[in-house]
Amino acid sequence: MLSELMHHNMDKFNIVKFHDKVNINNSVGLVFEMMDITLQDYLLDLNGPMPLENIRTVIQQLATAFSGLKRIGVIHTDVKMNNIMIVDQKRQPFKVKLIDCGLSIFKHQAKTGKVCQTPFYRAPEIMLGLPFSEAIDIWALGCVMAIMVLGFMLFPGRFEFDALRYIIDLIGPPPDHLLDAGGNSKLFFKKTDSNQWKLKTPEENWESAHCSTDEKFYKFRSLDEVKKMRLEENNETEAEDREQCIELLKAMLTWDEKERITPDEILNHPFITKSYLRSSFRPRFYLQPRSGHQRPSRKPRMDATTRTEQVTKCHLQTLRTEFPCINHMDWTVTFGKIIISEHDRRQQLSHHVSRFFVDDEAGRIH
Repeated sequence: MLSELMHHNMDKFNIVKFHDKVNINNSVGLVFEMMDITLQDYLLDLNGPMPLENIRTVIQQLATAFSGLKRIGVIHTDVKMNNIMIVDQKRQPFKVKLIDCGLSIFKHQAKTGKVCQTPFYRAPEIMLGLPFSEAIDIWALGCVMAIMVLGFMLFPGRFEFDALRYIIDLIGPPPDHLLDAGGNSKLFFKKTDSNQWKLKTPEENWESAHCSTDEKFYKFRSLDEVKKMRLEENNETEAEDREQCIELLKAMLTWDEKERITPDEILNHPFITKSYLRSSFRPRFYLQPRSGHQRPSRKPRMDATTRTEQVTKCHLQTLRTEFPCINHMDWTVTFGKIIISEHDRRQQLSHHVSRFFVDDEAGRIH
């Protein structure tokens, strides 16, 4: 499988690069590109949720990886936190790659009833005994994304019955047509006198009759409640960012794989493209005098030094001039927009901020 992935240049799609096999003391070793730490280790060190901008960066790269795998008909089947690695924390923060393709299969090898995926990341179609496809990787990606957003697992059940209970509590019961078709449905559900499906009690389910526990770290009953969280004091667009982030998460965590978002759709989702910010942005401007002229008496809300220091604490992703400079008499009117991200060159940032004072209707720098 590794050779097949490299034959299709999957390392260009954020899959770990496989170099070769080597023999060491009569054992076969696999040589991969050098990596830094797993996403799981990073979050353990962080001890809390990740900033939304960093989540966006990671999800975009992983969606690219799954898009590449889908094109060649491969299902990873083992997506989890410690199978995602940060390449180099210092030189390339949040550059990630998907690793450990040892359990990967081709789509035509996906046989109904096959058990795969770690329980905490296991898709409903696997638990219910339904036909499955590469969409199980998107469900697992949703579980990973939830950990990045919240700092803990959404479905921490050690048994499939417990995992199903948590899923039902959060996103509602599965559609009847899935339970009717599922080969394992009767292990977890029963038919009522009115011929409706109902989840068994822990006592009725042999798997967790004596072991079922509630290991959830949260009390909310809907992902929409998470939209109200405010964790980033320096993110002035957190409300919009978090709303779109949760909408994307909901699109990943659907019962029916046919309704689940695809990798290419993730890449075009508003949370990734930030289209909601562009559509709501209304640029204002400050007049900047040419050499030899005095600045008008009306000053910006804060002086250039303060603005430079404030924005330098953030990081420059891109400086986009949405309109050309307009020369009018002795003044240059400059429109622009600064979108903040993780990396910058501080000298370059200082240079740009001193030239472009751009804010929205509330007078805040973007």
